[in-house]
Amino acid sequence: MGIERAQVDVDRATIDFAPSLSSSGRLAYSQAPNLSDFGGGDSFNLTGTLIQLDYTFLDSGRRDSTLGAAQERLAIAELQLEQVEQSIKLAVATAYYDLQAADALVAINAAAVENSEASLRDAEARERAGLGTRFDVLQAETELANNRQQLIGSQNQQQQRQRGLAELLNLEDPTELAAIAPIEPTGTWVLSLEETIILAFDNRPELELQRRNFDLAVQQSEGALASTGPTVSGFAGIDFGSNLQDDFRTDLGYTAGATVNIPWFDGGDAQAQARGFAVDEQIAARNFEQTRNEIQRTVQDAFLNLSSSREQIDSAKTALVSAQESLRLARLRFQAGVAPKLR
Repeated sequence: MGIERAQVDVDRATIDFAPSLSSSGRLAYSQAPNLSDFGGGDSFNLTGTLIQLDYTFLDSGRRDSTLGAAQERLAIAELQLEQVEQSIKLAVATAYYDLQAADALVAINAAAVENSEASLRDAEARERAGLGTRFDVLQAETELANNRQQLIGSQNQQQQRQRGLAELLNLEDPTELAAIAPIEPTGTWVLSLEETIILAFDNRPELELQRRNFDLAVQQSEGALASTGPTVSGFAGIDFGSNLQDDFRTDLGYTAGATVNIPWFDGGDAQAQARGFAVDEQIAARNFEQTRNEIQRTVQDAFLNLSSSREQIDSAKTALVSAQESLRLARLRFQAGVAPKLR
């Protein structure tokens, strides 16, 4: 609706540049006083303008400023919509990734519970065979209880992530949501930090939005000052007059001319408005700089986090292989009665 309203303002400002055509008429009946020396009588006349053309030749830039301000408001409305769309996309993507992480954590904790259950069965079997102690069984039971608690906590977090994503998608039943995409690296970022920052400056609507706010304040300031300048308009028309009591005789005529309007004094209102818009320019310029710095810091942080994430993925892969091998060996030792417990 904001874009549609702004487009209407642009159309109206554009129409101001076009000439106007009009017609008018006046029907009047009059009766003069009946004086003995002058006589009296009545009349019934129809007068008016058949067609008149009016056009403003000079308005000291008022129409240009009005149109420019309307165009800036339209651009601002479009950028605000783009900003909202990007925010929604980011929020949905973040919620989806959070659900992915929650699903993975549930799977990890479920696997930990399965391992703990197997460890408990092994400990109980070793105790019955006289190869283990009651203490080993108690330790296995404690480990199983702790892993079950972690599984319950991760399941609760999973439900919260489902509800959060469902709210963003405006769905009624969040329990049906599942992140089916596999968790894997999406590719390698090939741009340098400087190139990434420049790309963010070009693609982020927040920066362009602040620039448009500055341009809007400039147009409004110029429009306020233009109201103090002269206005020159021209007009031309065909007039008619008819005496309805005299056989409906009609006469035609024409008029043409120009009008000049020079506002000498407005109490300082235009200057006050211009000063106010100048303050808006300063605010927009400051917001532009702050937004630019914020975008740069955000990109720098994301760039560093991306680099760290790559290193963490490589380390995690190595640790996973080691952990799987350690678990396999520990299981064999445990079942053989070499190790007192499975870690």
